[in-house]
Amino acid sequence: MKECGPYHLVNLDFCGSVFPNTVASSQEYYKALHQLLDYQFENQTSEWLLFVTTRVETSVANDAELQNLCKPARKNFDNHQEFATSLEGLIPSEVFQTQESVVDITRLTQEQMVRMFGVAFSKWLLTLCQSASPNGQ
Repeated sequence: MKECGPYHLVNLDFCGSVFPNTVASSQEYYKALHQLLDYQFENQTSEWLLFVTTRVETSVANDAELQNLCKPARKNFDNHQEFATSLEGLIPSEVFQTQESVVDITRLTQEQMVRMFGVAFSKWLLTLCQSASPNGQ
């Protein structure tokens, strides 16, 4: 990575899955992605693109890991009406009305689960970007 980088385009096709599941842990993927992004943030001074391809398998969702990933999205839903309104077209607001968990995934269809994961994963990436050094790249 360091011999050829930094990169203008990073295209990651995860043969496994970064979707939290009970079949195989996705944590190593997240650690590797975090390291790659840290490298890019520190070394790439021009704009660059990140593409991530993965599977979303609702039948093997790891609820605890998915709940953890969804925390930033839930926090935004609770604290920012504009964000909540924007989500209503993608994900039913009832999934955010539960007190027992961050998101009630039992209420989601396959398509809605893909959307929920997309929002949650994106919020995770944005959190990394906000803490990047140098900030703002």
